[in-house]
Amino acid sequence: MRVLVCTAKLPPAAALLPLVSTALLTGGAPVARAETSKIFLELRDADSGAARAPHDEVLGQLRLALRAHGVVTEPARLAELPNERLPLDGHWDRSLTWADLTSQIDRGVRSYLRGNFEVATAQLEATLELIRRNPALAIRDAGARHWITRALVSLALTRLRSRDREGALDAMTQQISTFPDRPVRRDDFGDRGEALFREAKDQLERAPRGGLLVEAGEPGARIYVNERERGRGAGLALELAPGRYRVLVAVGELSRVYRVTVHADERARVTVDWRVDAALESSARWIGLRLPGGHADPAMLASLARRLAFHDAIFVGPHAPGYQRGLWGATYERGTGRRLRAGVLSTLASDPGAVRRFAAYLATGSGAEEFEAPARRPTTPRTAPSAPRAAPPDDGDPWLGAIFFGAGLASLGSGAYLAVAMGGAHCTGDRDACAPIAHASTWAIALLTGGAVSLGVATLLFLEDRAPAPSGRAHVHLIPMRAGGIATLGWQF
Repeated sequence: MRVLVCTAKLPPAAALLPLVSTALLTGGAPVARAETSKIFLELRDADSGAARAPHDEVLGQLRLALRAHGVVTEPARLAELPNERLPLDGHWDRSLTWADLTSQIDRGVRSYLRGNFEVATAQLEATLELIRRNPALAIRDAGARHWITRALVSLALTRLRSRDREGALDAMTQQISTFPDRPVRRDDFGDRGEALFREAKDQLERAPRGGLLVEAGEPGARIYVNERERGRGAGLALELAPGRYRVLVAVGELSRVYRVTVHADERARVTVDWRVDAALESSARWIGLRLPGGHADPAMLASLARRLAFHDAIFVGPHAPGYQRGLWGATYERGTGRRLRAGVLSTLASDPGAVRRFAAYLATGSGAEEFEAPARRPTTPRTAPSAPRAAPPDDGDPWLGAIFFGAGLASLGSGAYLAVAMGGAHCTGDRDACAPIAHASTWAIALLTGGAVSLGVATLLFLEDRAPAPSGRAHVHLIPMRAGGIATLGWQF
């Protein structure tokens, strides 16, 4: 079968014809947008150890379903991702010892000395990769500087003898960047080794510089750069040649390694959140967060997601305390730490369809109506409903009671005086003579009645001021008139 391919240079307008043809053939169908790559991290109970979780079988199904959506779930692949801020365990392979590494270095050096350059290159490269993956082993051994130097220089010379001069200079540059105070001499590595060392050092000294800032956040932290201790305490600032570096932060027996690239005239920053990073465990078999009960503070998950450079993070763990037959999952955005979605797989019954749909929801956001969980809101302690606040007691106006009291006494006195004065007067039947007597009697009755009312009002006001405020309230109103007035007393209840 022959395939004929024809090419022709088209003018700018004609260059649009393939695009137009494609649009017409596809019927204007929209082009699917690729989803952002994601990684999967499991949440487990810190006290469970290596015990099998009750939902391990469903988690296995979920991992497979997530892989169908391009989510990275395998520990080996997670460790290889170019995610410079994912904190990995400084001792990745727990079965590996420093004695194993030194014996492998020795075998690689012997292959080089025998002239088996291809075999020596493969052996030394594999051993150095194991050291980079497990830097905590190197910092615990006093002779590590000697063995790493021997491996790097031997690899440089092996590549040089294999006519890979660029690779040889790269290996020697790693040696100088790792141990700048350890020169390569003729007595140890021959003329070729010393000459290659001088060439690499000259190139490195002429190269521009970049900066590295490490913010460990732990007063007792020990900070290593490429297996060499560079400082202790909460922070470190260095000037380095451009290249890839391994920053190891050790606190007690725990250590976490951060891969970082330093560029010329720029400053790379490594920010450590030890509360989160210490909880993130990683090995060749499992990567995830071990937390009390397997439940994470959302702020911890957001902190980890913010440091991911290229991948969103999917976290999956137990639904809630007491609900071991359910799974909770959430997707957090890389760089910002924003929670994109969260959902619950309420049952772990054998339902592969539900597991696949849950994986699709976490990876793409589809099926929100089935799994979406409401955002957690800060809760406040529940308290018994309080009684309605009583209105502040109305102290009233003390002078108002005094006025009523004085007016009442005056009215009673005036009415009594008129009543006494009129007591001895007699009407003889003369209409004109009896009119003043009748008028005076009316005034006496009015004054006596008004005085009694005024004293009653004054008494009520006095009692209201002294007693606790009742649920009701008394109201007194005065309506002035041309001759006297009308006083009203009301009670609200």
